Amino acid sequence: MKSAYRRCQPYLQTETPSGIEDTKLQFRQQLLIVAGYSEDEVNTVDLEKLSDDDIRDRVREKLLKENNNNGNGSRTLRQKVVPLDEVEKYIESGWEYVSQLPNGRAIVKGSDVDGGEPQPQINPAQKLINR
Repeated sequence: MKSAYRRCQPYLQTETPSGIEDTKLQFRQQLLIVAGYSEDEVNTVDLEKLSDDDIRDRVREKLLKENNNNGNGSRTLRQKVVPLDEVEKYIESGWEYVSQLPNGRAIVKGSDVDGGEPQPQINPAQKLINR
């Protein structure tokens, strides 16, 4: 009987039960927080007046910004075109291989931390010899 009444509620009541609206508002808040907005930023926005498209656009904007900055303003993801014979050096220094180009070059991507250039790999035995 209770479940039948619950299914008929939208037709019997002129107002939406407050629980649904509160749940929707809480979901929007949590969605923005998960996307990277701070609680202060979320609290300054009137979420009830924003459409679903506005929320989606804000989430996409924030996620794309975070992806481009890698979550940190000083480290940015970038791609680089390098000769094929240098790809191994880049991979060993933390870059990721993306694709080969038809002109004998390749694309690698990685975070630009120390100028982005691969560091020369020195054999530990060679370090002893160079002393």
